[in-house]
Amino acid sequence: MKEWVQLCIDTIRALDHRLEDLVRWRAAELGEKPLLESLASWGTGRGAWTYRAVEQRTRWFAAELWSIPRRGERPVVLLWGDNIAEVALADLACLQFDILVAPVNTHIEQADLEWMVRRLQPDACLADSPRHRHRLREIDGTGLVMALGNSPLPDERETETLSARASGRGRAEVDSILETRSRLGPDDPCTVMFTSGSTGRPKGVVFTPMNLIIKRYCRAAALPAVGNDECFLCYLPLFHTFGRFLELLGTIFWRGTYVFAQNPSLETLLEGMQKVRPTALISIPLRWQQIRDTALAQNVDPHSITGGRLRWGLSAAGHLEPRVFRFFHRNDVELCSGFGMTEATGGITMSPPGAYQDETVGQALPGIDLHFSERGEMSIRGPYVARYLTTQGSGIETEPTGNIDGEDGWLATGDIFKHLENDQLRIVDRVKDIYKNSRGQTIAPRRVEDLFEGVAGIRRVFLVGDHRPHNVLLVVADEDDSVMRDAPDELSRHSYVASMIASANARLAPFERVVDFAFLQRDFDAGQGELTPKNSFRRREVENNFSETIDTLYERPRVEVDVEGITVALPPWLVRDLGGLAEDFVARGYGLLDRRRDRLLPVRRIDKRRVAVGDLVYGLECDEVDLGQLVRQPSLWMGNPALIWFGGAKDGWDVGYGNFWRRVWLPEHLERREDFRAIAPRIDGDPLLLRVDGHLQRILHLPPQRAVEELDALGSILESCEPRLDRAARRRLDALAHHPDEAVRCAAFRVLLLEKPAEGYTEAFGTFLESGRSFLTRESIHQIATLRFGRRHLELLRQRMAEYRSADRWPVTDAVRSQLAQVFDLLADFAREQPDHYHAIRCEL
Repeated sequence: MKEWVQLCIDTIRALDHRLEDLVRWRAAELGEKPLLESLASWGTGRGAWTYRAVEQRTRWFAAELWSIPRRGERPVVLLWGDNIAEVALADLACLQFDILVAPVNTHIEQADLEWMVRRLQPDACLADSPRHRHRLREIDGTGLVMALGNSPLPDERETETLSARASGRGRAEVDSILETRSRLGPDDPCTVMFTSGSTGRPKGVVFTPMNLIIKRYCRAAALPAVGNDECFLCYLPLFHTFGRFLELLGTIFWRGTYVFAQNPSLETLLEGMQKVRPTALISIPLRWQQIRDTALAQNVDPHSITGGRLRWGLSAAGHLEPRVFRFFHRNDVELCSGFGMTEATGGITMSPPGAYQDETVGQALPGIDLHFSERGEMSIRGPYVARYLTTQGSGIETEPTGNIDGEDGWLATGDIFKHLENDQLRIVDRVKDIYKNSRGQTIAPRRVEDLFEGVAGIRRVFLVGDHRPHNVLLVVADEDDSVMRDAPDELSRHSYVASMIASANARLAPFERVVDFAFLQRDFDAGQGELTPKNSFRRREVENNFSETIDTLYERPRVEVDVEGITVALPPWLVRDLGGLAEDFVARGYGLLDRRRDRLLPVRRIDKRRVAVGDLVYGLECDEVDLGQLVRQPSLWMGNPALIWFGGAKDGWDVGYGNFWRRVWLPEHLERREDFRAIAPRIDGDPLLLRVDGHLQRILHLPPQRAVEELDALGSILESCEPRLDRAARRRLDALAHHPDEAVRCAAFRVLLLEKPAEGYTEAFGTFLESGRSFLTRESIHQIATLRFGRRHLELLRQRMAEYRSADRWPVTDAVRSQLAQVFDLLADFAREQPDHYHAIRCEL
């Protein structure tokens, strides 16, 4: 195999073979075959990027980036975005056409972002969300900030999109720019990715064109059966090595289709697998475990869960139990185990197809040389092993490689391995102070632990979270410090440490934060193997020796608070995202209080079927409010500023509704004031979702005249919304059937009637009829009939009336009878204005 790898290297150098060549060849060969697709548009025939379209668009993007003012010989670009097509296209444009590009972790802290900008000195920053662009503009030296994906919001009038700028160039101009550009050599830096350093500062990893192209051939050699019309369903982020190189570049190499899964939730993945029917899945261990558990719980063939075409997969970034591997192998899915690092352009080892051994990470991939120290620490060398960016200086300077036995080029992995039969390897320990949680996110525990250095009353702390859903902290109190010595009781000691943890959490990314903690009865002890001679932790020994305490901290699956007979549940991830601890959340009257942030969320039972949470009333027949469900599903949190202010919001369309109904009501006593300001959710995603939510908040909370203006503004964009957003917005407008002001009710019904609804929405007519409140006046009837009411609207109204007639709602009340009379007046007015539709209207009358 070594001879074959060397032949590949020699051939690549002789031909000057690049990623640009690979994309061009695939475009010529595959043409209109989809390369990039979105789960949302899958099967619709819209939104797919074919191989030919990707080649063309990336050329236009690259020409535009080469044309912007730059400091050096070639453009330097910072790329910051979620998994959307334009982020992938911008990345491919840079990688193909000699533009140095650095993807940014979407969870990056501002201080790290500032350091990254200072170190790389970008000429342009490409970002997909207003929040990202705002954070970039707060930093000096970011160069030109451009938008990717959706158009900028109205308050970003000076922001241009990369697509708009690039589209102004003709083909001849694009070709000329690219033909005359400065070319990179095969061993020159072409891209930088940042990974967690053991002390917290991101560590830059510098890749070359040779690293990228040779890795594709070596990975393919390890998977000889892969490449038959592959379809990848992808949720790993494009700033992640496996998402960027194995999935995106691998899809191109294997002539496949890359489908964006939109978000990494289990619900989205399961729905997507049914819809897309992928042949391959690259995933964190947790998702493989959950797919298996779902199949077993439903007692079905796993292929009915995965779509029926799944042939192979890779479990990366963590440990997966052998029984899960064996489950998929029994069901004809070649699930491979592996070990990798950003520094190795992804994978280092992988279990050969058909040769998995329990608790192993397989053998060295083609192209990788391995060396093991006396202790067993692995070092690696090879044509796709990258080098580290220097922390100081300017330009893309790299640190020298390691030297072993007089030979350069070695890089220590920081992991200790044991050799088994057939060259299979097992990870037995870790030298470096870095671990991954159960979602594959990399955490440097020292970064968290160092925040407690020198804190009064705390002698030492130890962070736990390796392969777990969240972090907890073991605390050794300093009993000689007056803070602890003079504390009146255990509760005071506990509250003090909790406040220190809350302060630390405010400086950490959500996935790094501490959710719970426990005091230890003794300090860590070198005599029990917990500390090294240098007084640093032996992490595995600490976790073994304090396993009972640690297990107790993870026993509670969520925080539950009783609020006047209603159980409000907060999952650990929400506690973490809010930067608090479990004990911060308590009942206070008719509400849930976050003591750390001093924020109160009103929660009150209205009747047996409804409960008020924040500013809306939800249908809920049980006595449990799942706050995690509320803040994840946009259909539940939209238009509820009190909920958003307390718990935040996420773009989790696929998580379902749990025990909540889809319908909401307005509270009887909702304050409406002129100075109301909408609470903007801190999410990166569809700007239209944020606009719709802003309109809904203002409609519900502004005085009537202003609310009517907001209704008109919302009506003007409803047809631009994707179906699920359209349906969710309309259900909020349904609630206005009970608004105290007649003008608002009339305006809401007018919008619902005149704007074509998404498929699956039929509620409004019955809701307004049965409200007992007027929603049609002579003025509004005339307005509807004369302004925009046409044949389409007539048919929609007739359809809704027919649905209402067919429902089991008769005989109707006097209030409904009065409302129907107003509807008939509307039809009569329309007949007078549009005589051509007389016969259709007569059928109704």
